[in-house]
Amino acid sequence: MQAWTENVVPSNGQFSLTSSASYVRDFGIVFGDLYVGVNPDQSARDTVLSVKMQTSNSSVFDQTFTCFSLTENTTDLSLYVPNNLSPSNSILYNISLLFPQSEDPSQIDTFGTFLPLFDQYLGSFSNFVTFDKVSLEGPTSKITVDSLSARRVFIETSMQPIVGEFDASDSLVLSTVLAH
Repeated sequence: MQAWTENVVPSNGQFSLTSSASYVRDFGIVFGDLYVGVNPDQSARDTVLSVKMQTSNSSVFDQTFTCFSLTENTTDLSLYVPNNLSPSNSILYNISLLFPQSEDPSQIDTFGTFLPLFDQYLGSFSNFVTFDKVSLEGPTSKITVDSLSARRVFIETSMQPIVGEFDASDSLVLSTVLAH
């Protein structure tokens, strides 16, 4: 079973992307990737958050929830997976957050993720997006960043690498264990 949703979200403020998946309970069952970057379509004027989900069967599909909470300056995405998944089940997510190529850059106060089992990729934001605080977390999440500039950056994973170019004016913390 498959589902897809797309929402126009605020271009400024706070962003939170989370999943209830557990790397202990759901390893090898839940998979995902997150891409955050600038929309290659120069005519795009909105910031767009899209989620694609594929499950192994209708029972898993019916127990899986994607929740958006949007206000003027806050975007929250929460993914809820069932607690009773078996090794024969699977859930695959593809999430993308694309900012417009605007002359007035998006101002992100706080950008945070907690996405266990997701590969997280941040592109290059050029002069189109500015960040104050960034926190990327996800046990067993490979985290790749083309180029990120922010006042404070905190990135934590385990059993996967952190790769990228970082410019932090106040604090930079990169933490991983057992990375290969």
